Amino acid sequence: MLPYVVFAAGLAAVMYGMWQFARFARRRGVDGALMSIADDLYHPAAKEQQEEHRMAEERMVPRPSPSDDP
Repeated sequence: MLPYVVFAAGLAAVMYGMWQFARFARRRGVDGALMSIADDLYHPAAKEQQEEHRMAEERMVPRPSPSDDP
């Protein structure tokens, strides 16, 4: 019985540490960077699509508005 209790306590400690780290990352604004690492590993097609979208946004040139002086 004792090994199960020790295992459950260890698992609870690891989960608590992960929860604290997630709170820290969200407060610092690092969570997006951490998720991009997970996307690279587990869903590379999504990462490629995000890169293509970012590159397309950078290529777009903003049009001048009619109120801008020539």
